[in-house]
Amino acid sequence: MSGRAALAAPPGPAFVIETAGERTHCRWLIIANGSRYGGPFVVAPGHRLGSGTIMAIALEPGSRWRLLTFLVDLVLGRLERRGDVRIIETRHIAFEAGPGIAVQIDGELLPRPRPASQPVVVQTAGPRFLVAVPPRYFEETWGASASRHRLRA
Repeated sequence: MSGRAALAAPPGPAFVIETAGERTHCRWLIIANGSRYGGPFVVAPGHRLGSGTIMAIALEPGSRWRLLTFLVDLVLGRLERRGDVRIIETRHIAFEAGPGIAVQIDGELLPRPRPASQPVVVQTAGPRFLVAVPPRYFEETWGASASRHRLRA
């Protein structure tokens, strides 16, 4: 979800995330394979591509003011100093977005509607970064049948 869309959304949790058997709610979620997000923005200092893990940066639910200060700290590279941000290193994370919440995968919108019972799953496969998405997303994004394209380990 973009910063502008997040500010326009009603305050409160936008995502439910699950990792290592723990479920929690968050207002904004960034999942990164490296230390940076969107180019120059450092979200996970010290984390390196190919480490075999991914980083989930989750902002706790709160007001628009909290989100605005989060965006400022994102730009300034100060997320790890915030008490309302959880930085989780993991190999697997699943998340569900609330109604009307746009989900972006590497800058591309995940089409809606998709079944509410079908969370988006992100997991590592060694130094590779795999994203499991519904076949419809793959077909609409790349114009090809998902059954014809297999990821190789």
